[in-house]
Amino acid sequence: MAEVLSCVNHPGTETRVKCSSCGDPICVKCMRQSAVGMKCPRCAQLPRSALRMGKPRHYFAGGAGGLGLAAALGAGLALTPFLGFGILFAILVGVLTGSVVQRGARGLSHRPIRILAFVVTAAGLIVGPLLVGSTISFVVSPRWLFGALLAGGMAAYRAGQ
Repeated sequence: MAEVLSCVNHPGTETRVKCSSCGDPICVKCMRQSAVGMKCPRCAQLPRSALRMGKPRHYFAGGAGGLGLAAALGAGLALTPFLGFGILFAILVGVLTGSVVQRGARGLSHRPIRILAFVVTAAGLIVGPLLVGSTISFVVSPRWLFGALLAGGMAAYRAGQ
């Protein structure tokens, strides 16, 4: 037997129906007919593209996690110059950062998330070394900038999967 719930908008009203999009319990007053079942008024109003775009907290969580990881990895690479910042490290940093951005964004993978992954990765790899005392000339060297851009591209690719 199905459990009896209280409507999310009308707490005194019992229901056994949940919104097919968000899963909130809804009563007869709140139900909106859709092609995929009953929806709550909030989900019925949003266009499909708005549901895929995510909420600001998704962008913040993905961006903060990606920026933090990229800055930490950039600082670590700057402190260990004997390793260098070659193509393989750039690819590894990009894949890791892109994964963190996508996970922070709750699995969203549309264009704004890919752009966010690119920007926070490149910015983190430029800011990270500066935080540990590297010089500007070190960070803007062609090799470092190429690595940051390559890592950003890999992060964007990984966040889009």
